[in-house]
Amino acid sequence: MEREHSLENLFYDPELYRAGENYQASNIVFPVEIDGQKYIVKKPRALSSIIEPYYVFQDKFFLGARKLTKTWRKFKEESSSLSYLNGLHAPRLVGCGKNIIVREYLEGKDFRSLISDDEKEHTLEGAIEAMANIHKKRHSIGDTHVKNAFQCKDRVCWLDHEGIYKREHSIQQAHAKDLIKFVYTAYTATRNPDLAVFAAEKVKQNYPDKEVLETLGNYMQEKDFGALRLWFPTRLPLDGKLNKEIKGILIS
Repeated sequence: MEREHSLENLFYDPELYRAGENYQASNIVFPVEIDGQKYIVKKPRALSSIIEPYYVFQDKFFLGARKLTKTWRKFKEESSSLSYLNGLHAPRLVGCGKNIIVREYLEGKDFRSLISDDEKEHTLEGAIEAMANIHKKRHSIGDTHVKNAFQCKDRVCWLDHEGIYKREHSIQQAHAKDLIKFVYTAYTATRNPDLAVFAAEKVKQNYPDKEVLETLGNYMQEKDFGALRLWFPTRLPLDGKLNKEIKGILIS
């Protein structure tokens, strides 16, 4: 009963239970501790109303799939996703309010803290497996930027589930866009072209749903995925060589 009471208080003043500094994130995300049990709190920043339109504008040069959404709606969507996945390659939902999410604390490393290329390759492979298992439940992640992949002891989890695709996209299109963003942001997060190529190759080799891979290939052939257009959202080199190699792998 005492822990339940503390959890209720957590939604009113999470700072009372803070157990560490803010993580690097577009929202305010930090650990809390209650009776020896750690959780993660997620709250919007004061500038969220400015940050979100920027990301939507940026995505117009990439997938054109990100929907401009109010903060409370994004948090509701993420809460629903975490509840639906119930720990399947994602942290479990502990509770939520209008502008706050409390989720399971996971032990491990986020992608940006990995040092060696071997570690990063291992996590990229695990992230594809995690994505495939989530997709099997006919669910899309919505923000598969590689920075959101989290290496636990024996699996990879996806941390950010607040991305919302436009409703006109089919489930196969949504899954294909999860994969495309994952591959291209492997470069964005590392500035290492070899890791981006590695991610593309592993998607083609290991992702099990051939219909989604076909949808992915068709989408990339139909859409303008030129290097100049992609520089703003992904920072891919302007010479186009890396983009050509990635496209060749994914479309083949």
